[in-house]
Amino acid sequence: MDATKYQQLVAQATPVLGDGVSAAIRWQFWQFNNWQFELPLGVFHWQADLSSQMAASTLTQELDGTDWFSGLTLNYQLSPDWQAGISYQRVLLEPADVNQYLIHLRYQF
Repeated sequence: MDATKYQQLVAQATPVLGDGVSAAIRWQFWQFNNWQFELPLGVFHWQADLSSQMAASTLTQELDGTDWFSGLTLNYQLSPDWQAGISYQRVLLEPADVNQYLIHLRYQF
């Protein structure tokens, strides 16, 4: 296998982490005392610029898309204004899916 073909194969195997904006709805399906579960469902409009360099050869690729994501969130109401939680989200990016694990602190006014 020549070096150029090898570089192309390696570049295709690179994870794609896009930058962009998202919009979602959250459905609260369970609540007990200060605990609650939510299901987020939304879309992520993203773009990514990839670059692979090997010796004197550089491959660049620009990707973009709009893809779905969903997940599960567990929240705890600390006070009337503050909420803490953990979330799992799966973003169904066209090149490869991305799993996200999040810890958050929310202030509601």
